[in-house]
Amino acid sequence: MTFFSKKELRGHIKLLKTKYTPRQLQTWSEEICCQIKNLSVWQSAKTVMLYNALPDEVNTKQLLDEQSKIILLPAVEENDLIIRTYEENDNFRKGSYGIQEPTGEIFNELNTIDLIVIPGIAFDQNMNRMGRGKGYYDRFLPQTKAVKIGICFDFQLMENIQAEDFDVKMDLIITPSKQYFR
Repeated sequence: MTFFSKKELRGHIKLLKTKYTPRQLQTWSEEICCQIKNLSVWQSAKTVMLYNALPDEVNTKQLLDEQSKIILLPAVEENDLIIRTYEENDNFRKGSYGIQEPTGEIFNELNTIDLIVIPGIAFDQNMNRMGRGKGYYDRFLPQTKAVKIGICFDFQLMENIQAEDFDVKMDLIITPSKQYFR
């Protein structure tokens, strides 16, 4: 087993992503979204937090268009993750790190979020997640009791990644070919 530091693992995953075409990443994204839609937790959820994907992340666009749910998206303001409601006709602004962020109403009823779909650089079979290193999700997730689903491509799922005490574990991790439950 090869063990990477967080910095090395981020570089390793970045290199791996270059080996796949945008079309292949999109196909895998669609497979992951189909799996999510088939989950009972998705089907019963009324309020779902997703994310607007960067080009190298699992694309959640087909989940964003779900009409029967309150859809929330994160934005970064003053070094914190804030949550905004998403409407199909929303305007977006280029936010931190080039991510298209919603401009809708701030959502503060965090205890009503049923499900959160979370990106990551890497995940492991122990339900650990490694993000981009800013800690936004690790500071935000303890404020909610929502089911946490980490999504990634198969090559982003490691046997073991370095985790800290403050890192929040996922309840479920989904790749195009596997699902891991806590």
